Amino acid sequence: MLNKDEILRRTNKGLDVFKHYIPAQWRVGRNFLNPLYDDKKASCNIYFDRSSGAYRLKDFGNDNFSGDCFDIVGKIKGLDCNNSKDFVEILKTINRDLSLGFDENNQSFMPVLDKYYNASLNNLQSLSVTSLDFIMFSKSLKSVLPFSFACL
Repeated sequence: MLNKDEILRRTNKGLDVFKHYIPAQWRVGRNFLNPLYDDKKASCNIYFDRSSGAYRLKDFGNDNFSGDCFDIVGKIKGLDCNNSKDFVEILKTINRDLSLGFDENNQSFMPVLDKYYNASLNNLQSLSVTSLDFIMFSKSLKSVLPFSFACL
């Protein structure tokens, strides 16, 4: 499923995204000139942020170019990371450009309805729905089971 956590998981917590989109020679933890604008002083840095568990870019000379890999790709592509439609486009762009292999059209596991999340296989007949397609979470198996049934 194409989402922020899966992108981070497949890109070494965002580091591979920075390596792809930032063409300059740089190393984690070392200052460099930001190639995204006419930077005059090496005050840009990519570091691992323990609180978020992902790599981030900090530009002390121009804070507009600071953020996680999604913020930076949004800045490069002219998209707003805070806009949900733009954020989905950022995810799709990263997926395509880094050839991560996510199926952008696969929505088979979305949405997982909270109402049914904790339902066990034993009480599915008592749910007040006409049909349920695809997912039920099974606590005992700790897996997602695809199936379809009609409730009476």
